[in-house]
Amino acid sequence: MNDPGYFGAGREVAARAPDDVASRQPAGDTSPDSTTIAGADPGSPERWTLTLIAGIVRLAEASIIIAAGMLCFALYIGVLRGGFDQWERYAATVFAGTVIALVVFEVASLYTPKRLENGAGTLGRLLAAWGVAFLSVVALGYLLKLSIDFSRGWALLWFVSSAAGLAGLRMGLANWLGSSTGQATLCRRLAIVGAGPISERLLHHLAQPEMAGKFEIVGLFDDRSPDRHGPDGAAGQKIAGTTADLTRLIERARVDVVAIALPWSAATRIREISASLRDLPVDIWLAPDTALFEFQQPELRRIGDLPALEVHSAPLADWRGVLKRAEDLVLGTAILLVAAPFMLLAALAIKLDSRGPVLFRQRRFGFNNQPITVFKFRTMQVEQCDASGAQRTQKNDPRVTRVGRFLRRGSIDELPQLLNVLRGEMSLVGPRAHPIAMKVGDRYYYEAVARYGARHRMKPGITGWAQINGYRGEVDTMEKAERRLELDLHYIDNWSVVFDLWIILRTILGGFTGKAAY
Repeated sequence: MNDPGYFGAGREVAARAPDDVASRQPAGDTSPDSTTIAGADPGSPERWTLTLIAGIVRLAEASIIIAAGMLCFALYIGVLRGGFDQWERYAATVFAGTVIALVVFEVASLYTPKRLENGAGTLGRLLAAWGVAFLSVVALGYLLKLSIDFSRGWALLWFVSSAAGLAGLRMGLANWLGSSTGQATLCRRLAIVGAGPISERLLHHLAQPEMAGKFEIVGLFDDRSPDRHGPDGAAGQKIAGTTADLTRLIERARVDVVAIALPWSAATRIREISASLRDLPVDIWLAPDTALFEFQQPELRRIGDLPALEVHSAPLADWRGVLKRAEDLVLGTAILLVAAPFMLLAALAIKLDSRGPVLFRQRRFGFNNQPITVFKFRTMQVEQCDASGAQRTQKNDPRVTRVGRFLRRGSIDELPQLLNVLRGEMSLVGPRAHPIAMKVGDRYYYEAVARYGARHRMKPGITGWAQINGYRGEVDTMEKAERRLELDLHYIDNWSVVFDLWIILRTILGGFTGKAAY
Protein backbone atom coordinates (compact mmCIF):
# COMPACT_ATOMS: atom_id res chain seq x y z
CA MET A 1 0.00 0.00 0.00
CA ASN A 2 1.51 3.30 -1.05
CA ASP A 3 0.22 5.19 1.97
CA PRO A 4 -0.67 2.96 4.94
CA GLY A 5 -2.48 5.80 6.69
CA TYR A 6 -4.70 6.57 3.71
CA PHE A 7 -7.48 4.23 4.86
CA GLY A 8 -7.48 5.66 8.37
CA ALA A 9 -6.45 2.36 9.96
CA GLY A 10 -3.64 4.05 11.86
CA ARG A 11 -1.26 1.13 11.23
CA GLU A 12 0.52 -0.47 8.30
CA VAL A 13 -1.04 -3.47 6.57
CA ALA A 14 1.23 -6.51 6.39
CA ALA A 15 2.79 -6.94 2.97
CA ARG A 16 3.24 -10.65 2.40
CA ALA A 17 1.32 -12.76 -0.08
CA PRO A 18 0.75 -16.46 0.60
CA ASP A 19 3.84 -18.41 -0.37
CA ASP A 20 2.12 -20.59 -2.90
CA VAL A 21 -0.07 -17.95 -4.61
CA ALA A 22 2.44 -17.39 -7.39
CA SER A 23 2.97 -21.13 -7.88
CA ARG A 24 -0.79 -21.64 -8.36
CA GLN A 25 -1.21 -18.90 -10.96
CA PRO A 26 -2.71 -19.97 -14.28
CA ALA A 27 -0.38 -19.49 -17.22
CA GLY A 28 -0.23 -15.87 -18.29
CA ASP A 29 -1.64 -14.51 -15.00
CA THR A 30 0.20 -11.88 -13.02
CA SER A 31 0.63 -12.68 -9.34
CA PRO A 32 -0.92 -10.32 -6.81
CA ASP A 33 1.13 -7.27 -5.94
CA SER A 34 3.04 -8.17 -2.79
CA THR A 35 2.78 -4.57 -1.54
CA THR A 36 -1.00 -4.72 -1.23
CA ILE A 37 -1.81 -8.21 0.07
CA ALA A 38 -2.08 -8.90 3.78
CA GLY A 39 -0.35 -11.76 5.53
CA ALA A 40 -1.25 -15.43 5.21
CA ASP A 41 -2.81 -15.89 8.63
CA PRO A 42 -6.12 -17.66 7.96
CA GLY A 43 -7.49 -16.67 11.36
CA SER A 44 -10.52 -18.42 12.82
CA PRO A 45 -14.18 -18.54 11.74
CA GLU A 46 -15.27 -16.79 14.94
CA ARG A 47 -15.08 -13.01 14.53
CA TRP A 48 -16.10 -10.23 16.87
CA THR A 49 -18.56 -7.78 15.34
CA LEU A 50 -20.65 -4.92 16.69
CA THR A 51 -23.76 -7.03 16.13
CA LEU A 52 -22.32 -9.72 18.40
CA ILE A 53 -21.24 -7.10 20.94
CA ALA A 54 -24.73 -5.56 20.88
CA GLY A 55 -26.15 -8.94 21.93
CA ILE A 56 -23.62 -9.23 24.73
CA VAL A 57 -24.43 -5.69 25.90
CA ARG A 58 -28.13 -6.61 26.05
CA LEU A 59 -27.33 -9.57 28.29
CA ALA A 60 -24.94 -7.49 30.40
CA GLU A 61 -27.44 -4.67 30.90
CA ALA A 62 -30.17 -7.13 31.84
CA SER A 63 -27.77 -8.72 34.32
CA ILE A 64 -26.88 -5.31 35.81
CA ILE A 65 -30.54 -4.39 36.36
CA ILE A 66 -31.35 -7.79 37.90
CA ALA A 67 -28.21 -7.88 40.04
CA ALA A 68 -28.75 -4.31 41.28
CA GLY A 69 -32.38 -5.00 42.17
CA MET A 70 -31.67 -8.22 44.05
CA LEU A 71 -28.54 -6.89 45.77
CA CYS A 72 -30.49 -3.85 47.01
CA PHE A 73 -33.21 -6.24 48.21
CA ALA A 74 -30.73 -8.41 50.06
CA LEU A 75 -29.05 -5.50 51.80
CA TYR A 76 -31.95 -3.09 52.37
CA ILE A 77 -34.90 -5.45 52.84
CA GLY A 78 -33.20 -8.67 53.89
CA VAL A 79 -30.38 -7.55 56.19
CA LEU A 80 -31.76 -4.25 57.53
CA ARG A 81 -35.41 -5.26 57.78
CA GLY A 82 -35.24 -9.03 58.02
CA GLY A 83 -37.55 -9.46 55.03
CA PHE A 84 -35.85 -12.25 53.12
CA ASP A 85 -39.19 -14.09 52.94
CA GLN A 86 -40.45 -11.44 50.47
CA TRP A 87 -37.84 -12.29 47.81
CA GLU A 88 -40.36 -13.79 45.36
CA ARG A 89 -42.39 -10.56 45.02
CA TYR A 90 -39.28 -8.43 44.62
CA ALA A 91 -37.68 -10.87 42.17
CA ALA A 92 -40.82 -10.83 40.01
CA THR A 93 -40.81 -7.03 40.02
CA VAL A 94 -37.14 -6.88 39.09
CA PHE A 95 -37.66 -9.36 36.26
CA ALA A 96 -40.64 -7.39 34.91
CA GLY A 97 -38.67 -4.15 35.12
CA THR A 98 -35.77 -5.74 33.24
CA VAL A 99 -38.01 -6.90 30.41
CA ILE A 100 -39.64 -3.47 30.15
CA ALA A 101 -36.21 -1.79 30.20
CA LEU A 102 -34.90 -3.92 27.34
CA VAL A 103 -37.98 -3.10 25.26
CA VAL A 104 -37.57 0.63 25.94
CA PHE A 105 -33.84 0.41 25.13
CA GLU A 106 -34.67 -1.18 21.78
CA VAL A 107 -37.21 1.55 20.98
CA ALA A 108 -34.59 4.15 21.92
CA SER A 109 -32.12 2.56 19.42
CA LEU A 110 -29.48 2.05 22.10
CA TYR A 111 -27.88 -0.95 20.41
CA THR A 112 -26.94 0.55 17.06
CA PRO A 113 -23.19 0.76 16.25
CA LYS A 114 -23.30 4.55 16.63
CA ARG A 115 -24.80 4.32 20.15
CA LEU A 116 -22.39 1.59 21.24
CA GLU A 117 -19.31 3.52 20.13
CA ASN A 118 -20.38 6.93 21.43
CA GLY A 119 -20.45 6.27 25.17
CA ALA A 120 -20.61 9.84 26.47
CA GLY A 121 -23.08 10.94 23.81
CA THR A 122 -25.39 8.03 24.60
CA LEU A 123 -25.50 8.44 28.38
CA GLY A 124 -28.36 10.95 28.36
CA ARG A 125 -30.50 8.76 26.11
CA LEU A 126 -29.63 5.64 28.12
CA LEU A 127 -30.51 7.18 31.49
CA ALA A 128 -33.70 8.71 30.11
CA ALA A 129 -34.72 5.31 28.70
CA TRP A 130 -34.02 3.64 32.05
CA GLY A 131 -36.07 6.36 33.74
CA VAL A 132 -39.00 5.70 31.40
CA ALA A 133 -38.78 1.96 32.09
CA PHE A 134 -38.61 2.50 35.85
CA LEU A 135 -41.58 4.88 35.84
CA SER A 136 -43.49 2.33 33.77
CA VAL A 137 -42.91 -0.26 36.50
CA VAL A 138 -44.07 2.23 39.14
CA ALA A 139 -47.18 3.10 37.12
CA LEU A 140 -47.95 -0.58 36.56
CA GLY A 141 -47.65 -1.26 40.28
CA TYR A 142 -49.95 1.66 41.03
CA LEU A 143 -52.60 0.50 38.54
CA LEU A 144 -52.49 -3.05 39.93
CA LYS A 145 -52.61 -1.68 43.52
CA LEU A 146 -49.34 -3.42 44.37
CA SER A 147 -47.06 -0.45 44.97
CA ILE A 148 -48.04 -0.16 48.64
CA ASP A 149 -46.44 -3.55 49.26
CA PHE A 150 -42.98 -2.41 48.16
CA SER A 151 -40.36 -0.31 49.87
CA ARG A 152 -39.82 3.08 48.28
CA GLY A 153 -36.29 3.15 49.66
CA TRP A 154 -35.51 -0.10 47.87
CA ALA A 155 -37.02 1.22 44.63
CA LEU A 156 -34.90 4.36 44.78
CA LEU A 157 -31.73 2.36 45.49
CA TRP A 158 -32.54 0.00 42.61
CA PHE A 159 -33.01 2.89 40.22
CA VAL A 160 -29.82 4.71 41.21
CA SER A 161 -27.56 1.63 41.37
CA SER A 162 -28.84 0.33 38.03
CA ALA A 163 -28.30 3.73 36.42
CA ALA A 164 -24.73 3.81 37.72
CA GLY A 165 -24.06 0.28 36.49
CA LEU A 166 -25.54 0.92 33.05
CA ALA A 167 -23.58 4.16 32.66
CA GLY A 168 -20.35 2.48 33.76
CA LEU A 169 -20.83 -0.37 31.29
CA ARG A 170 -21.44 1.98 28.36
CA MET A 171 -18.48 4.20 29.19
CA GLY A 172 -16.20 1.21 29.59
CA LEU A 173 -17.39 -0.28 26.32
CA ALA A 174 -16.89 2.99 24.45
CA ASN A 175 -13.38 3.35 25.86
CA TRP A 176 -12.52 -0.20 24.81
CA LEU A 177 -13.93 0.26 21.31
CA GLY A 178 -11.89 3.45 20.96
CA SER A 179 -8.68 1.80 22.11
CA SER A 180 -6.17 0.14 19.79
CA THR A 181 -7.08 -3.27 21.25
CA GLY A 182 -10.78 -2.79 20.59
CA GLN A 183 -10.20 -1.48 17.08
CA ALA A 184 -7.90 -4.38 16.26
CA THR A 185 -10.46 -6.86 17.56
CA LEU A 186 -13.29 -5.43 15.45
CA CYS A 187 -11.25 -4.51 12.37
CA ARG A 188 -12.50 -6.46 9.33
CA ARG A 189 -10.21 -7.32 6.43
CA LEU A 190 -11.78 -6.11 3.21
CA ALA A 191 -11.04 -7.00 -0.40
CA ILE A 192 -12.54 -4.86 -3.17
CA VAL A 193 -13.49 -6.22 -6.59
CA GLY A 194 -13.56 -3.51 -9.24
CA ALA A 195 -11.30 -0.57 -10.04
CA GLY A 196 -13.75 2.00 -11.35
CA PRO A 197 -15.58 5.06 -10.00
CA ILE A 198 -17.49 3.05 -7.38
CA SER A 199 -14.35 1.61 -5.80
CA GLU A 200 -12.82 5.08 -5.95
CA ARG A 201 -15.73 6.52 -3.95
CA LEU A 202 -15.64 3.56 -1.57
CA LEU A 203 -11.93 3.99 -0.87
CA HIS A 204 -12.36 7.70 -0.20
CA HIS A 205 -15.21 6.90 2.20
CA LEU A 206 -13.06 4.40 4.08
CA ALA A 207 -10.36 7.07 4.38
CA GLN A 208 -12.59 9.32 6.52
CA PRO A 209 -11.46 9.75 10.16
CA GLU A 210 -14.66 8.21 11.53
CA MET A 211 -13.85 4.97 9.67
CA ALA A 212 -10.46 4.61 11.37
CA GLY A 213 -9.76 1.07 12.46
CA LYS A 214 -12.97 -0.43 11.07
CA PHE A 215 -11.54 -2.00 7.91
CA GLU A 216 -8.13 -3.16 6.71
CA ILE A 217 -7.82 -3.19 2.93
CA VAL A 218 -6.15 -6.41 1.76
CA GLY A 219 -6.26 -5.62 -1.94
CA LEU A 220 -8.00 -4.26 -5.03
CA PHE A 221 -8.93 -6.86 -7.66
CA ASP A 222 -10.07 -6.42 -11.25
CA ASP A 223 -10.44 -8.86 -14.15
CA ARG A 224 -9.98 -6.26 -16.89
CA SER A 225 -6.74 -5.85 -18.78
CA PRO A 226 -4.31 -3.17 -17.47
CA ASP A 227 -5.00 -0.91 -20.43
CA ARG A 228 -8.66 -0.65 -19.32
CA HIS A 229 -8.31 -0.03 -15.59
CA GLY A 230 -4.95 1.75 -15.72
CA PRO A 231 -1.78 0.98 -13.73
CA ASP A 232 -2.93 2.62 -10.50
CA GLY A 233 -6.38 1.09 -10.13
CA ALA A 234 -8.56 3.39 -8.00
CA ALA A 235 -7.64 6.23 -5.62
CA GLY A 236 -3.94 5.52 -6.24
CA GLN A 237 -4.38 1.90 -5.18
CA LYS A 238 -2.52 -0.61 -7.36
CA ILE A 239 -4.32 -3.67 -8.67
CA ALA A 240 -3.44 -6.72 -6.57
CA GLY A 241 -4.74 -9.28 -9.05
CA THR A 242 -7.82 -10.81 -10.60
CA THR A 243 -10.82 -12.45 -8.94
CA ALA A 244 -9.06 -15.78 -9.48
CA ASP A 245 -6.15 -14.44 -7.43
CA LEU A 246 -8.62 -13.29 -4.79
CA THR A 247 -10.12 -16.78 -4.58
CA ARG A 248 -6.70 -18.32 -3.98
CA LEU A 249 -5.87 -15.62 -1.45
CA ILE A 250 -9.03 -16.28 0.58
CA GLU A 251 -8.08 -19.97 0.78
CA ARG A 252 -4.78 -19.10 2.46
CA ALA A 253 -5.23 -15.73 4.19
CA ARG A 254 -7.98 -14.29 6.34
CA VAL A 255 -10.38 -12.12 4.37
CA ASP A 256 -13.59 -11.19 6.18
CA VAL A 257 -15.48 -9.23 3.52
CA VAL A 258 -15.41 -8.97 -0.26
CA ALA A 259 -17.04 -5.79 -1.59
CA ILE A 260 -18.10 -5.99 -5.23
CA ALA A 261 -17.66 -2.40 -6.41
CA LEU A 262 -19.29 -2.60 -9.84
CA PRO A 263 -22.23 -0.68 -11.33
CA TRP A 264 -25.48 -2.35 -10.37
CA SER A 265 -26.44 -2.39 -14.02
CA ALA A 266 -23.70 -5.01 -14.57
CA ALA A 267 -26.00 -7.66 -13.12
CA THR A 268 -24.54 -10.58 -15.07
CA ARG A 269 -20.96 -9.83 -14.03
CA ILE A 270 -21.96 -9.27 -10.40
CA ARG A 271 -23.78 -12.61 -10.39
CA GLU A 272 -20.73 -14.38 -11.85
CA ILE A 273 -18.34 -12.90 -9.27
CA SER A 274 -20.60 -13.67 -6.32
CA ALA A 275 -21.09 -17.22 -7.61
CA SER A 276 -17.33 -17.74 -7.79
CA LEU A 277 -16.91 -16.62 -4.17
CA ARG A 278 -20.04 -17.91 -2.43
CA ASP A 279 -18.47 -21.24 -1.36
CA LEU A 280 -15.68 -19.46 0.52
CA PRO A 281 -15.88 -18.36 4.21
CA VAL A 282 -16.33 -14.64 3.52
CA ASP A 283 -19.15 -12.12 3.58
CA ILE A 284 -19.94 -10.83 0.09
CA TRP A 285 -21.25 -7.27 -0.06
CA LEU A 286 -22.53 -5.31 -3.01
CA ALA A 287 -20.96 -1.86 -2.67
CA PRO A 288 -23.35 1.07 -3.15
CA ASP A 289 -23.78 2.30 -6.67
CA THR A 290 -22.51 5.80 -7.40
CA ALA A 291 -25.86 7.51 -6.73
CA LEU A 292 -26.12 6.08 -3.20
CA PHE A 293 -23.00 7.91 -2.04
CA GLU A 294 -25.12 11.08 -2.18
CA PHE A 295 -27.36 9.78 0.63
CA GLN A 296 -26.19 9.68 4.22
CA GLN A 297 -27.77 6.61 5.80
CA PRO A 298 -29.82 4.44 3.43
CA GLU A 299 -31.65 1.60 5.17
CA LEU A 300 -32.40 -1.84 3.79
CA ARG A 301 -36.12 -2.49 3.32
CA ARG A 302 -38.21 -5.04 1.44
CA ILE A 303 -40.82 -4.71 -1.27
CA GLY A 304 -42.49 -8.07 -0.95
CA ASP A 305 -39.60 -10.55 -1.23
CA LEU A 306 -37.31 -8.05 -2.97
CA PRO A 307 -34.70 -5.92 -1.18
CA ALA A 308 -34.89 -2.15 -1.51
CA LEU A 309 -32.86 0.74 -0.13
CA GLU A 310 -34.65 3.50 1.73
CA VAL A 311 -32.76 6.73 1.13
CA HIS A 312 -35.22 8.98 2.99
CA SER A 313 -37.78 8.09 5.64
CA ALA A 314 -40.69 9.77 7.35
CA PRO A 315 -39.35 11.21 10.62
CA LEU A 316 -42.09 9.68 12.81
CA ALA A 317 -42.63 6.28 11.23
CA ASP A 318 -43.81 3.26 13.24
CA TRP A 319 -43.42 3.49 17.02
CA ARG A 320 -41.82 6.91 16.85
CA GLY A 321 -45.13 8.37 15.74
CA VAL A 322 -46.98 6.54 18.51
CA LEU A 323 -44.54 7.85 21.12
CA LYS A 324 -44.84 11.40 19.81
CA ARG A 325 -48.62 11.30 19.90
CA ALA A 326 -48.65 9.76 23.39
CA GLU A 327 -46.30 12.51 24.56
CA ASP A 328 -48.62 15.17 23.13
CA LEU A 329 -51.72 13.69 24.76
CA VAL A 330 -50.20 13.07 28.20
CA LEU A 331 -48.15 16.25 28.54
CA GLY A 332 -50.65 18.37 26.61
CA THR A 333 -53.47 17.38 28.94
CA ALA A 334 -51.32 17.98 32.02
CA ILE A 335 -50.16 21.41 30.82
CA LEU A 336 -53.72 22.38 29.87
CA LEU A 337 -54.97 21.52 33.36
CA VAL A 338 -52.20 23.59 34.96
CA ALA A 339 -52.65 26.48 32.53
CA ALA A 340 -56.47 26.57 32.64
CA PRO A 341 -56.72 29.19 35.47
CA PHE A 342 -54.25 31.50 33.68
CA MET A 343 -56.13 31.05 30.42
CA LEU A 344 -59.38 32.05 32.11
CA LEU A 345 -57.74 35.18 33.56
CA ALA A 346 -56.29 36.01 30.11
CA ALA A 347 -59.71 35.63 28.50
CA LEU A 348 -61.29 37.90 31.10
CA ALA A 349 -58.58 40.54 30.62
CA ILE A 350 -59.08 40.50 26.85
CA LYS A 351 -62.84 41.03 27.18
CA LEU A 352 -62.36 43.92 29.62
CA ASP A 353 -59.65 45.61 27.53
CA SER A 354 -61.20 45.66 24.05
CA ARG A 355 -64.29 44.58 22.17
CA GLY A 356 -64.35 41.43 20.07
CA PRO A 357 -63.89 37.68 20.53
CA VAL A 358 -61.37 36.22 22.97
CA LEU A 359 -59.88 33.75 20.48
CA PHE A 360 -58.22 34.55 17.18
CA ARG A 361 -58.27 31.96 14.40
CA GLN A 362 -55.66 31.89 11.66
CA ARG A 363 -54.98 29.53 8.74
CA ARG A 364 -51.46 28.13 8.92
CA PHE A 365 -49.41 25.36 7.37
CA GLY A 366 -49.82 22.01 9.12
CA PHE A 367 -48.48 18.52 8.51
CA ASN A 368 -47.68 17.74 4.86
CA ASN A 369 -48.38 21.34 3.80
CA GLN A 370 -52.08 20.99 4.65
CA PRO A 371 -53.71 24.15 6.07
CA ILE A 372 -55.04 24.03 9.63
CA THR A 373 -56.91 26.55 11.78
CA VAL A 374 -54.70 27.59 14.71
CA PHE A 375 -56.16 29.09 17.90
CA LYS A 376 -54.57 32.02 19.76
CA PHE A 377 -55.74 34.60 22.23
CA ARG A 378 -56.64 37.77 20.35
CA THR A 379 -53.94 40.38 20.97
CA MET A 380 -54.90 43.03 18.38
CA GLN A 381 -57.79 45.38 17.84
CA VAL A 382 -60.53 43.25 16.29
CA GLU A 383 -60.81 45.35 13.12
CA GLN A 384 -57.04 45.19 12.55
CA CYS A 385 -56.47 41.47 13.01
CA ASP A 386 -54.67 39.93 10.03
CA ALA A 387 -56.08 36.44 9.50
CA SER A 388 -53.84 35.86 6.48
CA GLY A 389 -50.55 36.62 8.24
CA ALA A 390 -49.32 38.67 5.29
CA GLN A 391 -48.53 41.68 7.50
CA ARG A 392 -45.75 40.93 9.97
CA THR A 393 -46.10 42.00 13.58
CA GLN A 394 -43.43 44.58 14.28
CA LYS A 395 -41.99 46.07 17.42
CA ASN A 396 -44.39 48.63 18.97
CA ASP A 397 -47.03 47.56 16.46
CA PRO A 398 -50.01 49.95 16.95
CA ARG A 399 -52.47 47.15 16.21
CA VAL A 400 -51.56 45.32 19.45
CA THR A 401 -53.71 46.07 22.50
CA ARG A 402 -52.38 46.79 25.99
CA VAL A 403 -53.36 43.34 27.26
CA GLY A 404 -52.19 41.80 23.98
CA ARG A 405 -48.72 43.26 24.43
CA PHE A 406 -48.45 41.62 27.85
CA LEU A 407 -49.77 38.29 26.57
CA ARG A 408 -47.37 38.28 23.61
CA ARG A 409 -44.38 39.15 25.79
CA GLY A 410 -44.85 35.96 27.80
CA SER A 411 -46.24 33.91 24.87
CA ILE A 412 -49.43 33.42 26.88
CA ASP A 413 -51.34 34.10 23.67
CA GLU A 414 -50.06 30.73 22.37
CA LEU A 415 -51.74 28.65 25.11
CA PRO A 416 -55.01 28.00 23.20
CA GLN A 417 -52.90 25.99 20.74
CA LEU A 418 -53.03 23.25 23.35
CA LEU A 419 -56.48 22.59 21.87
CA ASN A 420 -54.84 22.08 18.47
CA VAL A 421 -52.44 19.63 20.11
CA LEU A 422 -55.21 17.56 21.69
CA ARG A 423 -57.11 17.59 18.37
CA GLY A 424 -54.06 16.09 16.67
CA GLU A 425 -53.35 19.06 14.37
CA MET A 426 -50.22 20.19 16.22
CA SER A 427 -47.61 18.89 18.66
CA LEU A 428 -46.20 20.46 21.78
CA VAL A 429 -42.78 20.57 20.10
CA GLY A 430 -42.08 20.95 16.41
CA PRO A 431 -41.43 23.52 13.69
CA ARG A 432 -43.58 26.57 14.32
CA ALA A 433 -46.81 26.81 12.35
CA HIS A 434 -46.41 29.68 9.89
CA PRO A 435 -49.31 31.65 8.40
CA ILE A 436 -49.92 30.63 4.81
CA ALA A 437 -49.39 34.19 3.54
CA MET A 438 -46.28 34.85 5.66
CA LYS A 439 -43.63 36.76 3.70
CA VAL A 440 -39.89 37.35 3.81
CA GLY A 441 -39.41 40.77 2.26
CA ASP A 442 -41.85 40.89 -0.63
CA ARG A 443 -41.90 37.12 -1.31
CA TYR A 444 -43.91 34.34 0.33
CA TYR A 445 -41.81 32.36 2.84
CA TYR A 446 -42.50 29.04 1.08
CA GLU A 447 -41.32 30.50 -2.24
CA ALA A 448 -38.27 32.38 -0.96
CA VAL A 449 -36.59 29.62 1.09
CA ALA A 450 -35.37 26.40 -0.51
CA ARG A 451 -36.62 23.16 1.11
CA TYR A 452 -39.22 25.11 3.07
CA GLY A 453 -41.72 22.27 2.64
CA ALA A 454 -39.34 19.84 4.40
CA ARG A 455 -40.29 21.39 7.74
CA HIS A 456 -43.85 20.12 7.23
CA ARG A 457 -42.78 16.45 7.39
CA MET A 458 -43.75 16.76 11.05
CA LYS A 459 -46.69 18.43 12.75
CA PRO A 460 -46.05 22.04 13.75
CA GLY A 461 -45.38 22.73 17.41
CA ILE A 462 -46.24 25.36 20.00
CA THR A 463 -42.52 25.63 20.73
CA GLY A 464 -39.49 24.36 18.90
CA TRP A 465 -35.74 24.13 18.60
CA ALA A 466 -35.54 27.34 16.57
CA GLN A 467 -37.59 29.28 19.12
CA ILE A 468 -35.50 28.40 22.17
CA ASN A 469 -32.39 29.30 20.18
CA GLY A 470 -33.62 32.86 19.72
CA TYR A 471 -35.29 32.56 16.30
CA ARG A 472 -38.82 33.67 16.97
CA GLY A 473 -40.79 36.78 16.27
CA GLU A 474 -40.31 38.87 13.14
CA VAL A 475 -38.57 37.26 10.14
CA ASP A 476 -37.43 40.26 8.13
CA THR A 477 -34.30 38.93 6.39
CA MET A 478 -33.41 35.89 4.30
CA GLU A 479 -30.60 35.05 6.75
CA LYS A 480 -33.09 34.72 9.61
CA ALA A 481 -35.48 32.69 7.48
CA GLU A 482 -32.79 30.26 6.35
CA ARG A 483 -31.34 29.87 9.85
CA ARG A 484 -34.78 29.16 11.28
CA LEU A 485 -35.34 26.49 8.62
CA GLU A 486 -31.92 24.99 9.36
CA LEU A 487 -32.80 24.64 13.06
CA ASP A 488 -36.22 23.17 12.24
CA LEU A 489 -34.67 20.52 9.97
CA HIS A 490 -32.05 19.69 12.62
CA TYR A 491 -34.89 19.03 15.07
CA ILE A 492 -36.77 16.82 12.61
CA ASP A 493 -33.69 14.77 11.74
CA ASN A 494 -32.73 14.28 15.41
CA TRP A 495 -36.13 13.91 17.06
CA SER A 496 -36.44 11.95 20.29
CA VAL A 497 -38.64 12.11 23.37
CA VAL A 498 -35.62 13.25 25.39
CA PHE A 499 -34.99 16.06 22.87
CA ASP A 500 -38.63 17.16 23.22
CA LEU A 501 -38.46 17.15 27.01
CA TRP A 502 -35.31 19.27 26.89
CA ILE A 503 -37.00 21.82 24.59
CA ILE A 504 -40.10 21.95 26.82
CA LEU A 505 -37.91 22.49 29.90
CA ARG A 506 -35.97 25.26 28.14
CA THR A 507 -39.27 26.85 27.09
CA ILE A 508 -40.63 26.80 30.64
CA LEU A 509 -37.39 28.34 31.92
CA GLY A 510 -37.76 31.30 29.60
CA GLY A 511 -36.76 30.06 26.17
CA PHE A 512 -39.99 31.33 24.61
CA THR A 513 -39.85 34.87 25.90
CA GLY A 514 -37.51 37.79 25.35
CA LYS A 515 -37.00 40.88 23.24
CA ALA A 516 -38.14 39.16 20.06
CA ALA A 517 -41.56 38.42 21.58
CA TYR A 518 -43.71 41.40 20.59
